[in-house]
Amino acid sequence: MISIDLLKGFEDRIASIQKRKPAKVIKMKLPEEYKQVIAMYIKEENEILFNDLLFDKTNEVDLMAALFHEMRHAYQWNQITNKKSSTEPINLLDEWEEEFHLNLQPTKNQNDNYYKRLIEIDAIAYADLNIKNIYQTSLDIPIEIKSDVLARESEIKHNKDIIKL
Repeated sequence: MISIDLLKGFEDRIASIQKRKPAKVIKMKLPEEYKQVIAMYIKEENEILFNDLLFDKTNEVDLMAALFHEMRHAYQWNQITNKKSSTEPINLLDEWEEEFHLNLQPTKNQNDNYYKRLIEIDAIAYADLNIKNIYQTSLDIPIEIKSDVLARESEIKHNKDIIKL
């Protein structure tokens, strides 16, 4: 079983590579509307929250995928708030910022448009690349966004924060 301390260790290491302040990684009971959500990033607190009710019921690959996904949101927010030193194109940062300000969080009733946002495409691509490299398996990516995710993967696959074993 994977521990919250191990997940925190991954976050600390990746944050160092990305030259950003590490997010706190916390396991806690999430509000009722998020009871189906494994993890979420809270930009205002720079926290990655894992759902205490799902944590022990979730397999290692899915926990790591959730961590990588939420770490990518921490990276995105850091890039947005430090545009002058960002390594991402300014037009992409502007789109990410607009999407962050929508302040949507996934819920069990979330519509498919949530996952079509650029910040989600990027986070899914980042998580999928790392899961492929660590576990030699791919995430189950909805067909509606698969080509966008694969295109983003090809853009970021050589980044220093992609784990290579």
